[in-house]
This record gives sequence, C-alpha cells and structure tokens, in this order.
Amino acid sequence: MTLWMLVLRYVGFAVIATIANLLTQRGFLAFGETNVVFAMAVFAGTLIGLVVKYYLDKRWIFDDPSAGAKAQSTQFLRYTAMGIVTTAIFWATETVFWFMW
Repeated sequence: MTLWMLVLRYVGFAVIATIANLLTQRGFLAFGETNVVFAMAVFAGTLIGLVVKYYLDKRWIFDDPSAGAKAQSTQFLRYTAMGIVTTAIFWATETVFWFMW
C-alpha cells in the first residue's frame, strides 16, 4: 500500500468515526438538552466513534488478523490509551461550545 493510500484511508476513517460520533450524540440530544443528557451524549458518541475507528484501522490500516477476546481487549485498551489526549481536546472543545450556545 502506498503512503498516499494509507493517508487517505486514515483520514477517511477519521471522518467516518467522527460522523458516527456526532450522529450518536444527536440521537441522545433528541431526548433533551440538559447538561446530564449532554454528558451522556458525549460519552456515548465517543465510545461509538472509538469502536468504529478501532475496527476500521485494525482491518484496513494495520491489516491485523488477530482474533479472540483476550487479544482484542488488549489491543483495544492500547488503542484507547493512545487516543486519550485527543479525546480530552475534543471533549473540551465540545463542552466550551455547549456552554457558549
């Protein structure tokens, strides 16, 4: 796979995961716009986006054939740990905009 193909896949998967995240949040926010519902929406959206991105990256970026609950859970925890900083930035940005509007 060429570098450009890898970059296009990675960016495309990030867009897909972001859309999944935001659609999940929108689904939760249909139940109300309180701060509690907002927090639940952000958490659920992040979880859905993370799972979508993990499986897309696992298959199409890393070409990882491993299976089984033990291997998957270890990989998923490592993958999640790498995204903590970006998730914190995303949550902070969303929260600022939530309180501004």
